[in-house]
Amino acid sequence: MQALLIYDLNFGQSELKTLMRSRGYFSAWVSNGVTYQLPQSTLWKPDLELKTALTDIQNSIAELNRTGQFSLNNIILTRCIVVSASPWDGIPGIP
Repeated sequence: MQALLIYDLNFGQSELKTLMRSRGYFSAWVSNGVTYQLPQSTLWKPDLELKTALTDIQNSIAELNRTGQFSLNNIILTRCIVVSASPWDGIPGIP
């Protein structure tokens, strides 16, 4: 299953996105030669159970919160939903 992860944070968006991308998540996908850019706080990963995506983002936030940069002001996951990314339709967007 392709897991689509949509979330909001209080801050730390770029740091979380970088960490999640290093763990195999993507901020865009390619279909029929066209790259579709996802919204800022949306990632996806192929071949993943939905519950695993939720666990991944929670663990990644916990890891970032243990670093010096976020040890005093923790990143908080304020909203999150994980859904299957197929079937889908959309517009490519601007990178």
